[in-house]
Amino acid sequence: MTENRTGGHGYLGWSHPLARIANRHCRAHNRPGVSGWTGGVGAVACGACWERAIRDDERVVVEYGLTRQQGRDIDVVDEIAVERACRGEQVRLTRVERSIAAVQLRDCVGLTNYQIARRLHINSELVRQALALADATAARGALAEVA
Repeated sequence: MTENRTGGHGYLGWSHPLARIANRHCRAHNRPGVSGWTGGVGAVACGACWERAIRDDERVVVEYGLTRQQGRDIDVVDEIAVERACRGEQVRLTRVERSIAAVQLRDCVGLTNYQIARRLHINSELVRQALALADATAARGALAEVA
């Protein structure tokens, strides 16, 4: 197999959408640093943990009637991810989700831009951009209502 750009081998490497989940499963029962553990398939997780992550994902897709799509739809807001980010967990957010989280922390919690940056694990410039996006979106919405 050839090594891909992200350090894994083939399709089941770090570029796979479920890599972090498979790795988390694997770290729970295979302690990295213990003699003999090499990171498994694609230097991410063992085969059993990859299978668990893939089967769990498929189960959710079937149970909730979701469609298979490549990549994230930027118009879809993951409210759970926003909630987790607002609690201070390090979560990957889209630009829109980051704006929603920043506004919630500013308007509902009363945090400063610096405090928001620390809570969301981003820099102050990204907070400024997120709030500017949210404020511009709100202004467009207000203008649309008047028209």
